[in-house]
Amino acid sequence: MERKHEVENVLVNASSSESDSEDAKKVPFRVPTSEVVIRGHVQSAVAVLLVAAALVAIGFAPKGGVFDPIACIACGYIFGIFCFQNTFVEWPAVPCHILLLLASALAALLAPTGLQHVSLWAIWGVKCIAWAVDVAIVISGYRFMVRGPAYAHLGVGSLEGKTFVITGCNTGIGYETAKTLADAGATVVFACRSEDKALAAMKKIVEECAGQVQEEQLVFVPLDTSSFESVRRFAGLLEKTGVKPQTLILNAGV
Repeated sequence: MERKHEVENVLVNASSSESDSEDAKKVPFRVPTSEVVIRGHVQSAVAVLLVAAALVAIGFAPKGGVFDPIACIACGYIFGIFCFQNTFVEWPAVPCHILLLLASALAALLAPTGLQHVSLWAIWGVKCIAWAVDVAIVISGYRFMVRGPAYAHLGVGSLEGKTFVITGCNTGIGYETAKTLADAGATVVFACRSEDKALAAMKKIVEECAGQVQEEQLVFVPLDTSSFESVRRFAGLLEKTGVKPQTLILNAGV
């Protein structure tokens, strides 16, 4: 409760300050490309070059290359998803299991040609095993790159002492996320444009959770994600209040 009063006092003081203060100046909309984005582009370029090199190697194989349709689909699926997700910076650091999956897809593309080289590709049993591996690669790609981990229920009090900032959480997915985290004991900062809608959502969560969520767990701080001025002001307010969020959930659109 004490922390919530501190936040409210800071908001009152901030609202009475001059709007043309130095800290509230707008920054240019055009910002430099981050290192993470550049790394994503590089990763996509390397992935494309690896597939292209594999295709060239198959095409110039001494005993004739084999462009197996199923292997091509499996490899294309994995590398296509990887490059597409890099566009949205989903892989700032590629984990080992994704690297293994990419290597497996590339190996699956080259395997028919390698088996052809040792005169094994004509055997139907070998082909069936290769196709089964291709299917397993596609399933693994869906599991680890598309679907992601399954939802796990958060135990009561499991997030006590943790602070989460959620943008646009007065309705929809953001609201359900805030409700779930607060129900697990977390402090949730409602970073929303409309104070009235945010306060209504906070009140609704307290009522729906039937005493499991306390009012002091929910804090409103104004934020308009379409305005750099508002974002800078929001960051300044969090710093002044001493709130140190462990997680930032960017749910609101721009």
